[in-house]
Amino acid sequence: MKGTVTANRSLGIIEVISDGGDVTIDDLIEQKRAVELAARDSGLRKVFVDASAENSLPSSVTILDFFANLPGTRVYAMYSRETQSSHDKMQFAETVGVNRNVAIRHFTDKTEALAWLREQPFPNQPPVKS
Repeated sequence: MKGTVTANRSLGIIEVISDGGDVTIDDLIEQKRAVELAARDSGLRKVFVDASAENSLPSSVTILDFFANLPGTRVYAMYSRETQSSHDKMQFAETVGVNRNVAIRHFTDKTEALAWLREQPFPNQPPVKS
């Protein structure tokens, strides 16, 4: 796996930080396993993915299959730079997840992504009314 997956208890999130380069399906599968382990060990269900260093992602068909099968028991915020070649595929990954009832959103601003993630209720729970 290219990158790290850590439970950041102070922020209440699991952080996935990519080391960059060309991401393969094997990298995504390893990241998913690491997130599952971190979630099990920490009890955290909000996941922040910093993909700003990635050069490319697998094919759109691979992304469709991978993101369609993410656990719906988590909330995901993905961050990438708008100028990245993988930017369009990150937006496609968001669409796939949303269409499969996965709470996922793609951002080009890291601060905005983290703020959105903090505001989200846990999956399968209604939003808190003010």
